[in-house]
Amino acid sequence: MPHNGQVKTQPIPQAALREESKAATQQAILAVAAKQHAEGGPKAVSPHAIARELRLAPSVVLRLFPTRDAVITGLLIQGYSSLGNALAKAEAAVPRSDLAGRVEALFLAERTWALHHPSTWALLYGLPVPDYLAPSELIGPASAFFGLMLGVFDDAGPLGLFPPTPPVGSVLPPPGSVASAQAMAVGAPDWLVATAIGAWEWVIGAISAELWGHLVGVVDQPEALYRAGAHTWVQRLGLA
Repeated sequence: MPHNGQVKTQPIPQAALREESKAATQQAILAVAAKQHAEGGPKAVSPHAIARELRLAPSVVLRLFPTRDAVITGLLIQGYSSLGNALAKAEAAVPRSDLAGRVEALFLAERTWALHHPSTWALLYGLPVPDYLAPSELIGPASAFFGLMLGVFDDAGPLGLFPPTPPVGSVLPPPGSVASAQAMAVGAPDWLVATAIGAWEWVIGAISAELWGHLVGVVDQPEALYRAGAHTWVQRLGLA
């Protein structure tokens, strides 16, 4: 330690500073892109317009996001990551032994996140972006809900908690129809995997119907109805 009592700090490497600056610029670009999307949908997202708003040379934006599709991919990764983090936090807050509670927490956390991020939800689960081809790197982040549910199944299997026969209302899939998902759910019976997929589909549909106004004049208490639906799906999974 120096004689004056001050702690001597090591200089930050220039490469680290450049990476930090790059990350900050990427975040600023995505923030403007998210605003553009919220105001005008995918067609409003423009790298050149982003550069103008941030007072950057277009080459700076294009070096990080060469095309509009690259910006859309960045928004999708950011959105799926945000949702996945919210789901993981909610599921982790429930005792590990409460399998039904862990799955129900996923249902409720997904709706809460969507209500706070409606435009991002529309990008993630709305109409496909015209002429956009999603890269394979999105598959993992987009499957967070299903992946976390499979994590609960992984805990249920060794405990012998899978019902010997499918509960009433479970989805009974034709042979081979859910082979890809079954490969992700080691030891889970096919009816459980198919029912989990059905539950995930219900979540996306129920939340989208509420967000886009399809329940107005039909449902008086959407949260109560959603909670009841979530509980029903947990029963169909045989965890309640």
